[in-house]
Amino acid sequence: MKRLLTNLLLLSILITGIERLNAQTTVPALITSNQVWDISGSPYLVNQNTYIDSGVKVLVKPGVEVLGLNGNIQFIVDGELQANGTVDSNILFHQLQIQLQQKARSYDSATGTGAYFNHCVFTSPGIGKMVIYVMGISVKIENSTFSNTYYSLYITGSLSTQRIDLLACTFNDNTGMSSPIYSGSSYLEAYLIGNTFNNFGGGGGVYIYGRKTTMLNNVFNGLNKVSVTSQASLISCNLFNKLRQGVEVSFIAADSVNSCVFTHNTLDSTGYSFGGDPMLKLTRNNSAAKLNQSRFNNNNFLYHIGTGRKVIINGSNPVPTSSEPVNLKNNYWVSTDSTTIDTGMIMD
Repeated sequence: MKRLLTNLLLLSILITGIERLNAQTTVPALITSNQVWDISGSPYLVNQNTYIDSGVKVLVKPGVEVLGLNGNIQFIVDGELQANGTVDSNILFHQLQIQLQQKARSYDSATGTGAYFNHCVFTSPGIGKMVIYVMGISVKIENSTFSNTYYSLYITGSLSTQRIDLLACTFNDNTGMSSPIYSGSSYLEAYLIGNTFNNFGGGGGVYIYGRKTTMLNNVFNGLNKVSVTSQASLISCNLFNKLRQGVEVSFIAADSVNSCVFTHNTLDSTGYSFGGDPMLKLTRNNSAAKLNQSRFNNNNFLYHIGTGRKVIINGSNPVPTSSEPVNLKNNYWVSTDSTTIDTGMIMD
């Protein structure tokens, strides 16, 4: 009898294990009640465009796989979506276009509620597709990886308050076509802060347009370009390596609110053999904007590929005969000869 009970117990454990291996959940087209997706129901199959209703929360737990049928599937959020994995148990989103619409719940740092992704892996839904499309709300993404995605984070919106926090994330691209961040929201405040480093590798470029941009401790490697257009920006302690068109900082506001602090960055191996692109371009898009409230100090301008200068200052100048000071002191240009620096490194 004891042996029989033991065999029955082993059989029960085996059957349970097989059921878990074969477990899967087909996600309905309309989600109208709060849900928790855990490992017991994984993978979650999204076979058609799916909608999370306003006021409804979906919480995705560690280890869960959320799989789209193909790259055209849209996961549309008017409610709240949180995916909170762990360092040992990531969450996988495969072939999904996640749309966080304007009605969706914004991330709130005080309560920890709203749009949030932690320890997630996002794989490509296809060329020209947006992995996370943010429409006017605030989002926090940390400790996550985007692999061979096209638009990893595509941001629009016209609300007066919108914030994106991107912390310790990795962007890997072998296609040469991706854009890790593409934003066109006038009121956006973007915070790219690598606690250990945000790592942007390969692909097209990072394009941020908004009210305020902070970039600290990031690695931008092998991209086409890093472009920041903000009223105020802090760009410090970053590595810009092998950028084909360099870094561009554009000024869009009047002098009273316009500023940029660009310090302690390293720019290396920028440009291409027959190109004239600089390592750093400062562009004034607003004739009322001035550069005398900004500073560009303690940076390393190392190897420059091509025929252009290391720094170019251009844009709108309402009084062509006038001049204004630009603080480019205490940078390292490889050369220490002041004449070489003035005539060969900088052009305005």
